[in-house]
Amino acid sequence: MNFPMRRLSLALALLGLSVLPAASAKAAAKIMFILDVSGSMAAKLDGKRKIDLAKKSFNDMIGGLPADTHAGLYVYGHHGDRDCKAFEMLVPSGALNKGAMTQKVTGLKARRGATPLTVALAKSVEAIGNYKNSGQKTVVLLSDGKENCGGDPVDFAEKMSKSLGELISIYVIGFDVGKEERAQLEAVAKAGNGAYLRCRECRTARQSP
Repeated sequence: MNFPMRRLSLALALLGLSVLPAASAKAAAKIMFILDVSGSMAAKLDGKRKIDLAKKSFNDMIGGLPADTHAGLYVYGHHGDRDCKAFEMLVPSGALNKGAMTQKVTGLKARRGATPLTVALAKSVEAIGNYKNSGQKTVVLLSDGKENCGGDPVDFAEKMSKSLGELISIYVIGFDVGKEERAQLEAVAKAGNGAYLRCRECRTARQSP
């Protein structure tokens, strides 16, 4: 399967319309998820908190992954302060354990944390290993905000692409994002060989195409 088709299949999977393509015979796909647990994710959409919508989206994606996938999970904003270093790996990248990953997000609550997107992306790219090995490598960011810790996530994505080409992709799922936030998140996904996708249950004007 060529890279454009892999990317299309992943996009469909993130929207709940398909499942990820099967891993190649040489290596399993590697995916690192990043979940935004900052304070803005506590806001409600049609009576549902964005963090709860994000958890559901995450669990739906986990449920659709092939059994031989390697996956991990980072979160940020969960310490309840403005510490830009409050970024934690809840599940190290490894053989997929759907039950364990779902359990890890169950108790998460949106708090007044910072949004260190650049660090989150850099750590996630580093975590999914040796880029020269075969196998699909993808970072999936679930967020409603833009960088506020002084980094430049678009610049990072551009440099990553120049260095690694299409060996790794960054996909972003936005949750009721504003104009500035969406512009940055879309730019990150575009520079990172991926795509920006809307939360499929977030029905607001700001989420319009």
